[in-house]
Amino acid sequence: MKTGRYNIKQLLTNPEVEQIIIPEIQRDYVWKKQNVLGLLKSICDHYTQKKALSLDIKCNGKELPENIHNYLTDEYLRIRFNTHVGFIYAYHDPTYSGKLFLIDGQQRITTISLLLLAVYCKDSDQDSKDAYRKEYFKNSLPKLDYKVRETAHDFIVSFIDFALSHENTNFKQSSEYYDIYSKDVTANSILENYQTILKFIEDNQILENRKNFLDYLENYIEFNYFDTNLSEQGERLYLYMNSRGEELSEQENVKALLIEKSSQKLADSELWENWQNFFWAKRGQNPNADKGFESFLVMSAIIHLCTQTEKSSSDKEKYIKSLIESNFIRTYIEDSSSFDISWLKSIFQAIEKLASRNGISDGYLRAGWIENIKYMIDYVTILGCTYYLMLYPDAIELEVKRIGMHLKNICFYSNNSKNPINAIIVSLESLKKMGDSKVRDIADCKLPEISINFISDSDKEIAQLYKQNQRIDWEKVFWNVINYNENHFNSFIQGNLSILLHLCVKELSPNELENTFKLFVDRIYQIEKDDDWTKKNELRRKLLEYGDYSLPDGGGSASLAPWMERWNFIEDGDDWMSLFTAWKNQDTENKFNILKKYVNNEPTDFTNKHDWISFLRNPKYECFGFMKQRKFLWWEGENGLSPHVILLSGHQASEFSSRELAIQILDKLLKPAHWIWNYNTCVIDFKLHDNSYVTIKPDDMKYYLDIVYHWSEEKPFWGLRLGHRTDELGIDILNKLNSNTKYKWSCSEEENNKRKFIVERFYENNKGDTDETAAQEIQSKVEKLLEEICTTLG
Repeated sequence: MKTGRYNIKQLLTNPEVEQIIIPEIQRDYVWKKQNVLGLLKSICDHYTQKKALSLDIKCNGKELPENIHNYLTDEYLRIRFNTHVGFIYAYHDPTYSGKLFLIDGQQRITTISLLLLAVYCKDSDQDSKDAYRKEYFKNSLPKLDYKVRETAHDFIVSFIDFALSHENTNFKQSSEYYDIYSKDVTANSILENYQTILKFIEDNQILENRKNFLDYLENYIEFNYFDTNLSEQGERLYLYMNSRGEELSEQENVKALLIEKSSQKLADSELWENWQNFFWAKRGQNPNADKGFESFLVMSAIIHLCTQTEKSSSDKEKYIKSLIESNFIRTYIEDSSSFDISWLKSIFQAIEKLASRNGISDGYLRAGWIENIKYMIDYVTILGCTYYLMLYPDAIELEVKRIGMHLKNICFYSNNSKNPINAIIVSLESLKKMGDSKVRDIADCKLPEISINFISDSDKEIAQLYKQNQRIDWEKVFWNVINYNENHFNSFIQGNLSILLHLCVKELSPNELENTFKLFVDRIYQIEKDDDWTKKNELRRKLLEYGDYSLPDGGGSASLAPWMERWNFIEDGDDWMSLFTAWKNQDTENKFNILKKYVNNEPTDFTNKHDWISFLRNPKYECFGFMKQRKFLWWEGENGLSPHVILLSGHQASEFSSRELAIQILDKLLKPAHWIWNYNTCVIDFKLHDNSYVTIKPDDMKYYLDIVYHWSEEKPFWGLRLGHRTDELGIDILNKLNSNTKYKWSCSEEENNKRKFIVERFYENNKGDTDETAAQEIQSKVEKLLEEICTTLG
């Protein structure tokens, strides 16, 4: 989505954007009541002013056609009465297509989104709520989603769903509200502010004309949106100066300012013209040299800014974010006495040298980098290499390539890719520290003050290899990894190249590293980069043949059983990284070894064939087909019991989107036709036929038999419920059941007074029983019992 001005509806329904994500690096939603009321009052005042205005538009004294009059009126009202709520900044990550990650503006956009939800929900017509889902949901998830923590994400999904599904607005009193939400700052603020919004709407009678207010809310509340990846952040906006509409570029204003400060005005003016000629020759598809030249000025300002010690990192971030504001460079120059023609000259000389290197063919510079810096993260490499050549004008090709490939690699670090502006600052500050200490090779850098976002533990490990021998050979392999598949592979491992070293099983050498890399690509990466979920699930099942590699995700639930932790079998890229780096921790090292054995195609030594892991990896039970997000709840069994496992279809545990592992297995073993009602109940619908039974579809129901699994810390057990969909079961049938079967049947009445017969403990799991052996026992017993029931009913 391009940088520009958008109303709230355009922002949330843009076809290029599936979701706007508030990521984990962001702080919580913390606006207080006074902040919310201040914004609501501003919106309400503008709306009231618009509502009270009508226009009389004529041309040469004549009335305009109605369609033209209406169009001009709408445009005037939009300009005159819009509510502008400031700037929002976001970045996009190629790894997560269709996702925008918000880095500034979350308090305002969250509050306005809550107002939008409230207005839709205040309409008693279900069509209105359905319209909200259609407009502001994508793939059953809200367009604006919190990922600051898993709890915040789970809360916002449940809260919005509840608001759209219930007239009652007290989410805290519902069964979908979990105790863990009460400890979440974002969740509490959303609940409190939503109530504030509802009260404000009622007190100010805003919804007397709901349709008009909704139109104002969606189309007149505007944001200035900046995509921090796009090159426009490194470009200057044109300044429209005189009444004749002539365009003057920002560079002309900067030139006048710098030449005025110069003592060699004529020579420096000629120098400026030479620079313009250079950027004209390098303009690419641009119509003139302006874009490249103004990008050069921006680069010069950023390098100057980031290598000054008197400014804090937060101040530097604000300056860089302001690059697209008018007069930013001029303002910066006016405030910085050391920014002059001489500084620009040193920057240009470095850029000229960089342009003559093999950066594009070597892969550390993107084609067209001079005339168009496509992504904000590209500044890390371009500015870093430029500054390195300023520090070391005599640097040879290999030295520049080494620093360029290092800078390119750090762009894929998770923290750097999520916050490219900070990555720019860190890289330039680190290079300055190296220059001050006369360290020109990353492999030689041991400065303790260097940020881990510039030289990571992975880099230090690789530097040790370089110091031993065969550095050129090692670099050839690592650089091939960085550039492989247009950098997508390195994005997958987030720049942590040393992962491959730890996956090697033979003595470390460049050849062994290259072989391991090829195995990793074939057995992991090629499958993960594909959109075929069947193949991805098959990969996860094959990994289970080597052992349990599941990882906790920090969540859990107590809605279906006593508290159970939530674990996953690698849902996304961050989960892969947790597995890739599991060797660092003694408690998780065994999980990395599972990956290592799989990558190297070693024989499996995981011999326990009758535990919960073996059931999950068994394709017959289709567990991964049910676990759409590859998540499950887990409790370690005690007193000889098997672990308690509940499969999750999504992120959250709920009655109808979860399934006991025992029920999942029974579902695939049970021969009579059946269906799954909820997480612990399997249902057989049948009718009598020739002293036996015939299973039927649920839409042609007669009798039903519910098979219910009850998990217990003491001993899991299975129960039965027998009933009829339409007719009343006579009490005489109960007596016959107790006579004709070996089970103790009792009578129970449901809320609709329909009588049903139950067996409370049809089967109790024995010590040593697994979910599979118990399900097999149930299968056998149920099929026999059905015949006995039919004899009784017949």
